[in-house]
Amino acid sequence: MKNKKIEKAVRKKRNHKVDASFLALLNPICLKTRINYLGLEPFSALKYIRFLLIGIVGLLALCFVVKLKAIYTISLILLELILMPSVYYIGLRNKYENKKFVDVSAYLEQMLYSFKRRPKILSSLKDAAILFEDEKDGRFRKAIDSAIGHIQYGEVSGDVYQEAFGYIEEEYGCKRVYKTHAFLTRVENAGGDPEEAIGILLNDRNLWVSRIQNLLNDKNKIRINVTIGIALSLIVVTMCVYMLPAEFGIYLKTVSQTARTLTIGLDMLIWYYVQVALGKSLLDADKDLPFEEVERSYNIVMHGQSKSKNRNFMIAAGMCIVGAIFAFFSMGTVPAIILALFSILMVTQPKRQYKVCFKRVKREVEKAFPDWLLSLALQMQTDNLHVSIIKTSLDAPRIMAEELQKLQDGIEVKPDELEPFAEFFKKLEIADIMTAMKMLYAMDQFGAADSQEQIKALVDRNTEIMDKAERMRLEDHLAGISFAMLFPMLTGVISMLADLVLVMEYILGQVNF
Repeated sequence: MKNKKIEKAVRKKRNHKVDASFLALLNPICLKTRINYLGLEPFSALKYIRFLLIGIVGLLALCFVVKLKAIYTISLILLELILMPSVYYIGLRNKYENKKFVDVSAYLEQMLYSFKRRPKILSSLKDAAILFEDEKDGRFRKAIDSAIGHIQYGEVSGDVYQEAFGYIEEEYGCKRVYKTHAFLTRVENAGGDPEEAIGILLNDRNLWVSRIQNLLNDKNKIRINVTIGIALSLIVVTMCVYMLPAEFGIYLKTVSQTARTLTIGLDMLIWYYVQVALGKSLLDADKDLPFEEVERSYNIVMHGQSKSKNRNFMIAAGMCIVGAIFAFFSMGTVPAIILALFSILMVTQPKRQYKVCFKRVKREVEKAFPDWLLSLALQMQTDNLHVSIIKTSLDAPRIMAEELQKLQDGIEVKPDELEPFAEFFKKLEIADIMTAMKMLYAMDQFGAADSQEQIKALVDRNTEIMDKAERMRLEDHLAGISFAMLFPMLTGVISMLADLVLVMEYILGQVNF
């Protein structure tokens, strides 16, 4: 539970430092502060002004090409000036987040290899510091030096290694950093042979790096596709201006001017939205949905806490049926049919709601389970299954807390039976979980003999499950962004339709004349 509190506090502090509000960045002083905090390069007023001028000149050229009047051009320039500080900052922050990922991945690899060679946290940290020898003033190197200094000379109020790792987790904390630090601390304090567990963590780290690289490729593809979509949208706008006969005077009309301005403005907003959405932290790409956001769905699926609401829907459906009968005799067939259809919706709503909640809970459990199973496999390097379940339950994702407690209670009551393992998230009918729990039961019954081989088999199975879970997390990370590439073409249609209506109006006017 302590680790969860530390993680929450660290994430809150990190987000407070790095994230910048949209309005705050309009202040050049705030923008300078945020950019300097990133530590990539000092804020340069000259570079920033040049960036603004290039954007303004480009927009002026576009407005000239599509023959927008001054008032419409000025409105677009104002919109651009509002967006550009954030765009400038987001570009630099993306570089910063990419560097953080590279630094963390290298740090984890070095720490694990060093600890495998010599299981001492202090010596491993010193080895890791050498990786960042060329950037002694860099943030990551300073964090490692602070951790080393705390172990050697710091005032200790609790576990010295947890406190030392806190300096690194403050800025670079993520799921794999927390897990690795917890493992190293446990081995340092309790002893044991870490070789097998380190192999597990190294393999997990390598797969994580590979998935993040794929995520970066997907992000670049989305950026390119959206940019192409916006370019096509602007081409459509330009063609509408030059393909229509000049004597029609369509492009000078208020409707046409407004439509073109709206199209360009929406394209700018779409591009800005994509940059913001794709600028999420790579270290947080494996973050689970907070339990508070899924708690209601969890209670509906696992506890059936929608019975009272179901009764309300049934009552509403009954009232609609009565109303339909009354409407049939007093108001006609159409109102009666409408009320009857509405009653059907009320009757079927609980089932639809349950399906949505079930799908949501199942997805979140599928994402959370492999993380717990990995922690369990690491813990089983030194403890038996029962003890490992108890210890890993303390830091398990909240969505699993209730079922893990039931598992512990079931094992105590029926220690030699399959039932406690078979009942684990049975309602969700997740094949991967059912298979893994049967493996755990077999390991428990088989005993300590060949335990490492059994754990290896469990880890190999979990690798497949975790890969699936991580892909789902990355899908959530990019949720909704992929569709953004379709929006620019829709914006281009706005201008085209407006001009088409004006052309028809002009032609009809000439015919009537």
